Amino acid sequence: MEREELIYWLALKMVPGVGNVTYVHLVERFGSPRAVFFSSNEELFTLPEIGRKLASEIKSFAHWKAAERELSRTEKEGVTIVTYRDPLYPPNLREIYDFPPFLYVRGSLSTEDINVAVVGSRRASAYGRYITDRLARELAYAGFTIVSG
Repeated sequence: MEREELIYWLALKMVPGVGNVTYVHLVERFGSPRAVFFSSNEELFTLPEIGRKLASEIKSFAHWKAAERELSRTEKEGVTIVTYRDPLYPPNLREIYDFPPFLYVRGSLSTEDINVAVVGSRRASAYGRYITDRLARELAYAGFTIVSG
């Protein structure tokens, strides 16, 4: 996927009020995150979960530099972004109700690997981050692919 397109994927996730379910509904309705940002308020209202406030948040999104920084950070750290439309996205993960629209992948991801998804709070405690890091490392050493979304 092109860099510019990935910025739209990241930006849509940064819009206040756009959770995983709404994100996927928007992308499915409009075809891509880019198309969501270029849609009109009237088009956004065609989805039942999009009210005036959320439509306004989408249309007035101004944190493009933050999305660009996030993408630059992932590139610098050797992390790949895999969207739910990518064949490498774990099919079983796509089966849960509020699956993440994209994953951050460090290393390789194969549909044949045994994957362990790590899901948690964006505001984890220091202890939570420590335990998660330790658990993920041990699972990775044991041959599991760790997936984070």
